[in-house]
Amino acid sequence: MFFNFKSLLKDRLQQQGIDSSVEAAMVASVFRRLVAEKFGKSAADGLRRIALINDDTIEVATSSAPLASELKMNEFDFKDALAQEFKGKQFRLRIFG
Repeated sequence: MFFNFKSLLKDRLQQQGIDSSVEAAMVASVFRRLVAEKFGKSAADGLRRIALINDDTIEVATSSAPLASELKMNEFDFKDALAQEFKGKQFRLRIFG
């Protein structure tokens, strides 16, 4: 008997009530990776906090205002990359410096 592991894992996470926490961690990880690819590891290290709020808003706090403005200027690129990574989801970004 074969089971689809991905759907089995998703069902188990929903049963335990931690599926939203796992998704938030995945979104934060992907966003940090996207920033590192675009601006380098030092910029990714400058991200102080990445939080997923209400399943569609990513709140990002940076260590400096210039980094926040660079992220804001590239907001649409990040949104497109996140939409490709998480099929069927659209995210809003709130960036603080």
